[in-house]
Amino acid sequence: MEIITLPEWKAACRRWEGGYTALSDLKGLIEGVMEEIIGSADLEHVSEQWGFSYHTRADGFVHYSGFQVDESVEIPSTMSIQTIPEQTYLHVQHLKEKNVADTYTAVYQWFKNTGRQPHREPGVEYYDDLPIKFEKYLVPRKMDHHDFDIYIPLQQRDY
Repeated sequence: MEIITLPEWKAACRRWEGGYTALSDLKGLIEGVMEEIIGSADLEHVSEQWGFSYHTRADGFVHYSGFQVDESVEIPSTMSIQTIPEQTYLHVQHLKEKNVADTYTAVYQWFKNTGRQPHREPGVEYYDDLPIKFEKYLVPRKMDHHDFDIYIPLQQRDY
């Protein structure tokens, strides 16, 4: 686990919102974004797919699936541009040999042990102890068996 700061960047994304009972729909969206990346000559340089999850629903979450872009790239009409602000993150690599629930339990325990807090946007109600989760995957990827990076935005400290 390491603390890193990433500069502001832009992502072309598709949005999904749903309950935990509809996760198969989310999987279809993620696979569709991956197919668009692989199938587009304009996007052939894309080597990473991102997922951004915001736990603002009691029964599920809002998720954006996409990839990093610069202003010159023409994105598919099914996507929108999201600006990811400069942010400091707890960065963890999840290895495919491990259970993802165990990895996230270790992340949660890190927060308890260090006294640090995950970032929460003011005025937004969250329903998860890790309210905002970013995940980065190499393209192409196998949906259920892969290494990936986890980024949890940190609440900024007042010094």
